Amino acid sequence: MSLSEICANFITKKDPDHDKLLDKNILEFANAPWGLGLGCGEVPALYPAQRFIVKCYYGLELEGGSNRDIIINDKFNEKELYRFNEVEYMNYLYSEGRLSKLIDKPSPHVVMVVGRQAGKTSLTACIIGYETYRLLNKFCPQEYYGIMPEDEITFTCVATSRESAGILFKKVAGHIERSEFFRKYRDKSTSERISLHTQRDLDRYGQHGRASIAIRVAACSAKGLRGPTTMIVALDEMAFFFIDETTGLRKAGSEGDHDSRAIYTAVTPSVAKFKTPAGDRPEGKIICISSPGPKSGKFFEEYERGFEEHSDDLLVIQAPTWEIDPNMSSTYLKSEYKKNPITFRSEFGAEFSDRLFGWIEDPEIVRQCVVPELGYKNSSMQRVPHFMGIDLGMKKDGTAIAVCHWVKENMNGAPVDRLEVDAADVRYLDLSKDKDDGKAMEPIIDAAGSEQDRVKLPYFDPQEMADWIEEFTKRFLIVKGLMDQYYGFSVQPMLIKKGLKQIEFREFHEGLNSYVYQNLLSLFVSNELRLPEGDSITVNGKLEKDSALVRELLTLQAEQRSKYIIRVDHPEREGMHNDLSDALARACLIACEYRNKGYGSLTSPASSVFNRADSGIRRMSRHSEMMRINLNRPSGAFMGGMQGGMRGGMRGGMRQAMFR
Repeated sequence: MSLSEICANFITKKDPDHDKLLDKNILEFANAPWGLGLGCGEVPALYPAQRFIVKCYYGLELEGGSNRDIIINDKFNEKELYRFNEVEYMNYLYSEGRLSKLIDKPSPHVVMVVGRQAGKTSLTACIIGYETYRLLNKFCPQEYYGIMPEDEITFTCVATSRESAGILFKKVAGHIERSEFFRKYRDKSTSERISLHTQRDLDRYGQHGRASIAIRVAACSAKGLRGPTTMIVALDEMAFFFIDETTGLRKAGSEGDHDSRAIYTAVTPSVAKFKTPAGDRPEGKIICISSPGPKSGKFFEEYERGFEEHSDDLLVIQAPTWEIDPNMSSTYLKSEYKKNPITFRSEFGAEFSDRLFGWIEDPEIVRQCVVPELGYKNSSMQRVPHFMGIDLGMKKDGTAIAVCHWVKENMNGAPVDRLEVDAADVRYLDLSKDKDDGKAMEPIIDAAGSEQDRVKLPYFDPQEMADWIEEFTKRFLIVKGLMDQYYGFSVQPMLIKKGLKQIEFREFHEGLNSYVYQNLLSLFVSNELRLPEGDSITVNGKLEKDSALVRELLTLQAEQRSKYIIRVDHPEREGMHNDLSDALARACLIACEYRNKGYGSLTSPASSVFNRADSGIRRMSRHSEMMRINLNRPSGAFMGGMQGGMRGGMRGGMRQAMFR
């Protein structure tokens, strides 16, 4: 026994209660009133699944008795599927490939693939609090681990930003400040750093002297993480380091494709210094926690490494939100699923995203919106607002148009708004024939699934596109149309010459494209669409009435580009298209914008390039038509700004019309 340890024993013996505070396992320390106090008073206890994760990480004995308090529910936390004790739950996870090994000893490193709002940050804060307690039980931790006595030992919290890392830091700070055990060791704290004295620090420098243990927030930077002697590093939301979750692009300053790898490489060497004096057990820890993203990056690499045969240093646990937190709100989970079922699978279901997967998980989500006996229309005499989505193509792609309008339906005695699709048509090019060769052209299939004789041209020119769009405006009351900026620049001037100023274009970047399809998927999930039937056809021996639009929607694939960004496109096979789907998605977008913001509230910035007075003309024209339109507006369409901004203009226009 070294001199320092003899001194430590002598000092600690002065406190009659000190012996019983030493050598507690993590659950004993976490639940003790003098420790973290979990489950005491206003501090919530760990959930049974969280308790299981802690036991697995530290190699504690699992319970195998009749206390089956680990509840497995369905994805909306509504229906109970199973109840397990800890041993049964371990076997269940292992059989499902969500636990890297059967537990028989502690692991220095862990990868927790856990859904959002499941308390993984709280669990990590509990681990950091316990490891700080273990460190302070040593009179001089630096001497114990064989490093210089003046070297500071740090616990580092890293996340996608300082603000995100601060969430974990604040939870750790709450434990340190609340716990009776840490009272005499605490030093001055800041919003990004907690300093703690060891017993050696107190004996040598006093309560106000230097402190040699620190818990800190660190920037998501490999350079900033090099140097400090780090015993534990917690990498929060590691799957999304250097990724802008809004755009899906790498943030400025990230080092190419080596972002999370560079950070991991920067912190690993210092953690490796911490092991028992005999060198038989590592005590430095790397805690990687995140909801999963695409199957790439260091987080996914460590996840896969954990399932390799000789990865004894790494434990991998994977669990969805509703499995960890059995009290998670069903309403909240349903709401998140409705927003985007694809993102829900990774964000809350804790599933890594394949690069490509089917956009529609369940075909019945689309087919439930098909209305029997409802057909596509050639025209409509209804003087209600109609919305047009346009997907322009010049050579390789088709040009498609979709038209829809809001209707009211009685459901359970209450009126609800549903978006009815009136028309969906597409023109494809036949590049194998010349425009004027005089040969007969092959028929094409329209959205209703019917054959039509239409001349196929070797190219679309802007004038032909403008003429075709004009046809639809004569057959339906189109109050708003939307097309892509790429070809829209050449088509819109011709539409304006025809007086069709309600057709706008936007730049459909990756973020907007993702939002457009998420909006469409939300309409499908909530059954707010009315889709026409197609002609009866036989598919795999079964009679189906899916229209060409529905068949195309069911073939679309989605690519997970980032945490919240998906790219929806047709499969890379001959004969596959997404033109009708793009047109429908755009029509639904402007219809929803109309319902939420009101008529005339969305003026395209691009329109002012051609006519800066366009917005003023639009507001002051067709007042009687607008009055009829507003009578048919869906519920929730009038917003405060609409009532204030448009009402004055309408009154002035009506006065002019009365005395004209």
